[in-house]
Amino acid sequence: MTAFRVTGIILGARQAVLVVAIGDEQHRVAVTAAGAVLVPAALARHHLRQDIEAEARVVAAASWLGKASVAP
Repeated sequence: MTAFRVTGIILGARQAVLVVAIGDEQHRVAVTAAGAVLVPAALARHHLRQDIEAEARVVAAASWLGKASVAP
């Protein structure tokens, strides 16, 4: 089984883009504020797609909460 990890995040007000590394490959996964996850075609049939989507939602939500807690 190939592991994945989130290596970066670009946080916007309504969308977060996460960089997900799987082995030597990197993919961008978008998460909307409504919770929709957009994966690239290369990940659409990947056996870890559901795990990646769930992790992306959690990381994005935690990042938005963290950003809100330090906002002036």
